[in-house]
Amino acid sequence: MRPILRAAALAALLFVAACAPFVLVPAAQQQDVRGAFTIDVFRPWNRVNPQAPGADQGPIENWTIDGPGLDQLLMIVGVPAGDPLFKPVQSGNTPPEKLPVFRAGMAPNEVMELYEASLSRLLQTALFQSRQLQPAQLGDSPGFRFDYAYTTKDSIDRQGLAFATLRGDRLYLIAFHGPRVHHFPVYRGEVERMIASVRFKAAAARR
Repeated sequence: MRPILRAAALAALLFVAACAPFVLVPAAQQQDVRGAFTIDVFRPWNRVNPQAPGADQGPIENWTIDGPGLDQLLMIVGVPAGDPLFKPVQSGNTPPEKLPVFRAGMAPNEVMELYEASLSRLLQTALFQSRQLQPAQLGDSPGFRFDYAYTTKDSIDRQGLAFATLRGDRLYLIAFHGPRVHHFPVYRGEVERMIASVRFKAAAARR
């Protein structure tokens, strides 16, 4: 193949890869997550490609096994003070809704309430409840965990769990949710094993 044609073919492949809505995350130990920490992956997951049109979600890694409408593993990586947990979604010419922001020094209950308020606004549901806040480790950092439940417009009850910690005045939070009757209980144990495997890199504390 001529060099020019080879370069054009490579560019086309890279463009297609960048536009693909999902990228495969293979099963592997110590899978890197945005240079901040590693996590063990026990089965293949599908990662939402942030380079796909309209898919940029800011500091969030969004993974799923069976589809975002069925199960989601959200890894919020290093949110600085003054930023929201999620990137506001813009619909047409309507300005995106302002979401509450993370503040340095937030107490665990305030972070839990921030997550609840942020996700419930994105999902457009008032039927959201967080509970069972308690201390927990995330990697080598002392943090906390909580459970949550919500119902969206499809009338399906969903459950979730979240682990969070503060490192260098930045928030790290990993959450998983899915329908209460199947996906959440099926994958919960595996997700908790994944979260238990998290290992922060030294540079994460300086971000």
